[in-house]
Amino acid sequence: MSHWDVFNGDADGLCALQQLRLTTPREARRVTGAAWPIAASSANPIGPVPCFARRPPASTGCRANGWRIFSRRSSGPSARTASVIDASQTAVGAHSPRTRVLDPRQARTPATGWIVRPMKHTLQDKVDALRDPANHRLPAASVEAIETHFSWVFLAGERAYKLKKPLHQVLQDFSTLERRRHHCREELRLNRRLAPHVYLGQVPLTADDDGRLRLDGRGEPVEWLVAMRRLDPGPMLDQRLLRGEAWEDDMRRIAWQLAGFHRWQPRPRLDPTGHRLRLWQRVNECEATLRRPQGGLSRVRLDTLLGGLRAWLTAHAPLIEARAMAGCVLEAHGDLRPEHVWLGEPMAIIDALEFSKTLRLQDGADEVGFLALECERAGAPALGEALLRHYAEAGGEAAPRPLVHFYQALRAGERAGLAIAHLAESRYQSDPRWRARTRQYLRLAAHHLRAARGQKAGTHASASALAVDERRAR
Repeated sequence: MSHWDVFNGDADGLCALQQLRLTTPREARRVTGAAWPIAASSANPIGPVPCFARRPPASTGCRANGWRIFSRRSSGPSARTASVIDASQTAVGAHSPRTRVLDPRQARTPATGWIVRPMKHTLQDKVDALRDPANHRLPAASVEAIETHFSWVFLAGERAYKLKKPLHQVLQDFSTLERRRHHCREELRLNRRLAPHVYLGQVPLTADDDGRLRLDGRGEPVEWLVAMRRLDPGPMLDQRLLRGEAWEDDMRRIAWQLAGFHRWQPRPRLDPTGHRLRLWQRVNECEATLRRPQGGLSRVRLDTLLGGLRAWLTAHAPLIEARAMAGCVLEAHGDLRPEHVWLGEPMAIIDALEFSKTLRLQDGADEVGFLALECERAGAPALGEALLRHYAEAGGEAAPRPLVHFYQALRAGERAGLAIAHLAESRYQSDPRWRARTRQYLRLAAHHLRAARGQKAGTHASASALAVDERRAR
């Protein structure tokens, strides 16, 4: 790949470029944005440079390098700086509002006092800044940083802040600042449906004139975060299940909250056949993840599970299509797990799936069945049954139990596939809990598939085995 150094053709620009290439040696063609004689002279320290009076044509490849050099002299020698911006942001030879003047104290040479560094802040720069309590506007004695697959969460005093990683995958695109800002707004909108007192707003991470990153500071936003009230982890449903302190009254509270929430959610008009084919697609996607070599699963076992799911779906196609025609599919929470249910006062259900409306469109019975499944995985199948019972009593969608069991079998297969996906990442390969979770979910999938067929499910034996797997998963 060809590299191009694009810079101002005066003495200041030349000094900056020379310092850049002393720090980062690289073979590159040089292009200046103004026809200064010193730039074209063979006597200059970096050799003669071709000059352009206007932006060079795209074929020159000036974006390949990713550097842009400008210089600026303020009053006093200590203020001399060179600022560097992305070459793709502005025409050659023209200063841009994105040009950033950096603090000479950060990285200056004794001879020239010039600084040359990229303007763009990396994800690690942002994480490091947010780890420092001094960069937070509100007082915080310390900051705890938690990394997830798609984000970083920072716990600082009474607040929690969520930063989205710049990822681009099939169903989510967080690749640009504007897209991440959009998804922050979506996260606020969707989560305020069930936790309005938790989701406070979005705040910028800004870069000052000296290049320092601060949360909600002055300067140009370089990132956007969701600001939330920090919740005590004690009342979280997953923690109560872990301690054996979750009760049927908790299930009643959750069921009534969900029934009311589902009642008022938009119910799009769906093609019944399209809805059934979407479930078929979920089975296919589940198969693709379960058959990954990292799982090391028996082919016969997978054929039995996946074949059973497809056979049930084929035999009950009229029921699935009738649910779509009756308006039972709604824009749900999308990721209803015990770690997202806070049983304090007032109750809050957090962390809705914001990046895909397609994934949020679910049968209400599927969503509640998933939470019941997770209670069962935690060793509390009776609480899962209580949740389903109270949901029906509260006026939720009255779905046939075989259908709920099918949804739970499919969900368990999908969660087993997600556990296997973790095993494909080097940082999780030596962690035994993901293999234990794979076994848990496959055991649950087989159990609920038998129940969906009307066969004896062996509930108590299943719960006992799951409790053993759960201890191993921790």
